[in-house]
Parts: sequence; C-alpha cells; structure tokens
Amino acid sequence: MAHHLLFFFSALGVFNALLAGLYLVAARWTHAADRLLGLLLLAVCVRVGVSCAYFFAETMPWTAVQVGLSAHLLMGALLLEYVRAEAGAPQARTIRRWHLGGVVLALCSFGVLFPFEQHPRVWDYHLRYTLHAVVAGYILATGWRLWQARQGRHARGVQVFAVMVAVALGFVVSLYTSYVLGPVIFSFIVYAVSGALLWRRRQTPHAERPAYAEKKIAEAEATPIIDRLRHRMQADALFRQPDLKLAGLAKAVGTTPHHLSQILNDNLGARFSTFVNGYRVAEAERLLRECPDLTIEAIGYEAGFSSKSAFYAAFKKHHGVPPAQYQRQVRAPDL
Repeated sequence: MAHHLLFFFSALGVFNALLAGLYLVAARWTHAADRLLGLLLLAVCVRVGVSCAYFFAETMPWTAVQVGLSAHLLMGALLLEYVRAEAGAPQARTIRRWHLGGVVLALCSFGVLFPFEQHPRVWDYHLRYTLHAVVAGYILATGWRLWQARQGRHARGVQVFAVMVAVALGFVVSLYTSYVLGPVIFSFIVYAVSGALLWRRRQTPHAERPAYAEKKIAEAEATPIIDRLRHRMQADALFRQPDLKLAGLAKAVGTTPHHLSQILNDNLGARFSTFVNGYRVAEAERLLRECPDLTIEAIGYEAGFSSKSAFYAAFKKHHGVPPAQYQRQVRAPDL
C-alpha cells in the first residue's frame, strides 16, 4: 500500500508540473522568461518522470533512460538562461540560441553515436556522474548571475534557483540511497510551493497586492536600459507602430517585459501606454505645426495612434484641448 501511495504522490507532482510547463510554453501572453521557465519545468518533468517510472516499473526501454539523463543536463542549461532572461541580461536572446542549441545538438549527437542500449556502461557509470558535475557547474554559474544582479531583487529567479538546487541535490543523494528520492523531493516541492502561493494569495487582499513584489530597480541597473529605450524610441521611431506592445519594446532594448514594465512604473513613473503616447503626442505636435496639408486624422495615424478616438483622447489629456484647436493656436501667428 505504501509503495503505491509513494508512486501516486510522485507521479501526481510530475503531472501537475507538466501541465504548468505546457501552459507557460503555449500561452500567448507569456514572454521569453516565462517560456524558458515552462521549458525548464518540462525538462524536469522528463527527468523526474523517467526516474519515477524506472524505480517503480523496475524495467523500461533504455532509450527512455537515455532521454531522462539528457533532460538532466538540459535542466542546468535552461535554469541559467531563465535567470538571465528574468534578470534582463542584455543580448540574452542571442545567447539562448547558440547556448541551448549547442547543448541540444551535443546531446543528440552523443546519443546517436553512443546509444544507451549499446553502451550502457558509458551512460550508467561515466556519463551519469559527469552530468551531475556539469549541472552543478550550471548551478554555480546561475548563483553567480543572481549575485551580480542582486540589487535588482529578482525574487522569482531566486525562488526557481532554490527549487532547482533542492531537486539537483535530491538526485545526487539518490545515487547513493533510493532512486525514488529525486521524484519525491520534486513532488514535495511542487505541493509546498503551490500551497504557499495559495496561502499568500488568500492572506493578502486584492486591493493591497502591490503591482510588483520586488523593490525598485537600482538606478545603476535601470539607467542603461532607459538610455537604450529612449534611443530606440527616438532613432527608430518605434512609437509610430500602432501595434507596438510591451513585449516588442522590451525585445528591442534587450530586456524582459516584466523588467521593462517595472522600470517604466518605478523609475520613470509612467505606464507603458502613457510612455509611448507621450512620444506619439510629441510627434503629432510637430506634424500639426509643420504639415498643414495633412488632415487631423492622418496626423494621428502618422504619429502612431491606432484610431482617431485614441489620438483625440491622448492629445487632449496632454494639452487640455483637441488637436484641431491646438493647431489653430500654434499657427495663428503665421496667419
């Protein structure tokens, strides 16, 4: 009976984490860091799921064991890239491509040249311990990245890092104790984290929940991003894109949407729409002064507004008068 309960506990934790990972990867609203977190969850689910099945079934195809061990290495690589994306590392997207692509290519190439079924000793004795050592290296590199970004207080990155350290240690200890220890620890963490989040949400009234759980980003970290943001907005006139979204602007300046939104709110004191509309209104002012042949509606579209009503509302909010009245006022001396 206890044997079956242990299997159910372990398998249910894997199933719940699998659903969360698939949701983060597939959902349209997710950003780069969220998708990396989803991929990390999927890699851990593969690793833990194979270990769980291997322990309780006592036999399974060697290919499945090979996939599980390969996912172990991917856990380390995805953890590092997730923390880099969450912390808003410049050029993080380019690094993810060659880094993660290289890891996947190396694993696939090695798996084809030395399949587990034909080289069990290589995988079960030599490579297994090597993978643990490499993942330990990834964990140290991730810890160093978090230490470098400590002023930004990237709470979610620290929490994911702590969970992965516990999971990795569970698998290391399982090498010398019971192989089911890794799945049990992972499932316990899944339930503990889920319970803590639900308890915190119930204890905090909705109206009192802050927009950001993290503290204000340090000026030394925010200033380079703000400089890149203003340069791209002015030099490339990104505000003229009617469908400009937070994710697209964050990608243009080399950070994450979450990170950029926090900088806009805390460091610049403006929401994303307010910040972008400020550039659009300034451009509309210029066109109203210098382009009398353009209609008011055409000027709104040229400045980046998606509709005439949005243009009128934003312009009047900034100046207190509609665009047409503003145009008459600024051109009156020329008449």
